[in-house]
Amino acid sequence: MAAVAGACALANLVIGARHFLQVPRLSDFMLFYAAATVARQDGWSRLYDLQLQAATEVRLDPQGYFLPFYYPPPVAMLALPFTYLPLIAGYVAWVVLLLIVLAVTWWLAAPGVGTARLLQLALAVGLFPLAFGIREGQLVIVVGLGLVVAWRAERGGHPVWAGAALSLFGLKPQLAFLVPVALLVAGHYRMLAGLAIAGGLLAAASLLIIGAGGAGGWVAAIQAASRVGQEAYSLRGWLGTSPWVLGLEAAAAGAALVAAWRHSENLALILGAAVVGSLLATPYLHLQDLSLLLPVGWLAWAAQPSVALRRFATAGWLAVNLALLSGVAAVLVEAAWISWLAAGPSPRCRSRPGPR
Repeated sequence: MAAVAGACALANLVIGARHFLQVPRLSDFMLFYAAATVARQDGWSRLYDLQLQAATEVRLDPQGYFLPFYYPPPVAMLALPFTYLPLIAGYVAWVVLLLIVLAVTWWLAAPGVGTARLLQLALAVGLFPLAFGIREGQLVIVVGLGLVVAWRAERGGHPVWAGAALSLFGLKPQLAFLVPVALLVAGHYRMLAGLAIAGGLLAAASLLIIGAGGAGGWVAAIQAASRVGQEAYSLRGWLGTSPWVLGLEAAAAGAALVAAWRHSENLALILGAAVVGSLLATPYLHLQDLSLLLPVGWLAWAAQPSVALRRFATAGWLAVNLALLSGVAAVLVEAAWISWLAAGPSPRCRSRPGPR
């Protein structure tokens, strides 16, 4: 496994170095940069104005194609300081920041010591969706850091702050929409309160900044995003939107919540089950979003190491790396893992979790 991880890491570094300065004009960072530029120059109420977005992107890349900005307002807020730099310089600074976030996430969450931790770093660098996402300027690893900080804060006896850290999921809510429900069924009420307070403040600030007109554009953007064709990285992307597929999505979400209830004393497994269930049932998922499974795997391994979990982790890493060719294997591994959590042995399964 170490040899495979090292080879993949080297390949990703070579590809990344080769394409580093070619990416900005067609990257997701350019999309964030363009949206923040619209907000800075024309006002935050025009953030979701498609005509302004298109005109700004044409100025940045006359030979490119239009990518509408679907993301929540905080993404544009994060990108705003970088618009005071030229596009290339802003992109370089943004990617450096993401690499720092990855290093911190690895330091806080990767299991093992010494060589074992270095292997985990190689596995991270060798995970193609993660390398691709960072090269694109995607924020998935920032969401992963929120997951890890929440786990650390809860272990340190600060559940409210742990919940506040989970508000980083608001940057890409489709990746973890089951987390609040999982916290509720697992009885982590103080953490849920922290998430509600931080998330509510962030949502209120966003609505205050973009105003009623911007909010209407945001809703339209979300509706448009849900209609975008998806590749086979989720159940819907793989099987379509037939009623029976919706039933499978509901079953995946239900299994994730059962797993959260059964492992109510283990926050790592609660969050992991909620994230995996969300990835299976989400209507909107891309290749780089699968890299969120890396911190999920780290936390699960640190919380409950076992032979079965090692097998799931190995299969998951390989399946996510192969998702460039087909996401079906990743979907099957995710479904198998939450089914195992929901029905398999639990270190402490109680009839009803007490309030925490």
